[in-house]
Amino acid sequence: MPGWSSLYVDIDQASQTIESMEADRLRHRYYHNIFGMVKLIDDNVGKLLDHLKEKRVADNTIIVFTSDHGDQLGKKAIARE
Repeated sequence: MPGWSSLYVDIDQASQTIESMEADRLRHRYYHNIFGMVKLIDDNVGKLLDHLKEKRVADNTIIVFTSDHGDQLGKKAIARE
């Protein structure tokens, strides 16, 4: 299990953790950046697929997409201003 997770979670402790995370502006900025990168990748994979369809090679093409899951949810982000 990742360091930020647990099999047994006290509901009061979980609620406090969620409230703390929601109030953390640095965490908001961190996730804002992550979701922006995910959208960028999604948009560009879509462009690639559209291009393959346009060239009529999509049915004869295998696309392999890999990624590191990151596992950064429980780690403190470092602010760089």
